[in-house]
Amino acid sequence: MTNYLLDTNHLIRLLRGDDLILTKLEEGILRGDHICISAFAYYETRRGYLAADRPEKLPEFDAQCDRFPIIFLVSRSALDIASKIYGDLYRTGEMIQDADILIASSALELGYTVCTTDESDYRRIPTVQTENWATPGPDALAPTGHSVSEAGP
Repeated sequence: MTNYLLDTNHLIRLLRGDDLILTKLEEGILRGDHICISAFAYYETRRGYLAADRPEKLPEFDAQCDRFPIIFLVSRSALDIASKIYGDLYRTGEMIQDADILIASSALELGYTVCTTDESDYRRIPTVQTENWATPGPDALAPTGHSVSEAGP
């Protein structure tokens, strides 16, 4: 069993009915994986629908959010992890969005794998494990935490 935390882009693809995401999600459910939505992904998605004046999208969004637990992790240790990530990225000039930093810190705190298409962003945080369910192929991760295609044979 693996624990997964859906990033915003995977949540949006799920809502759009992306076949690859739906297949990986159903496979994970059948395996007994624990699949959750980050509170930050929830916020980014809901605010996007409201900002775009798309309230008709909210019932389906709410239904998906009812299927999977929302992780409301804002512990002091998760914020300490996020602060360290921010400082490291700032010093190297490789900043990413705050929401991605907070999602990564939540995943690291809990030992979850982030499901995301933002591999280039999350790659900047070497300790976070990622999977991209939007690309075909059975391989999830190389031992480094980067996708197998990026890590080499």
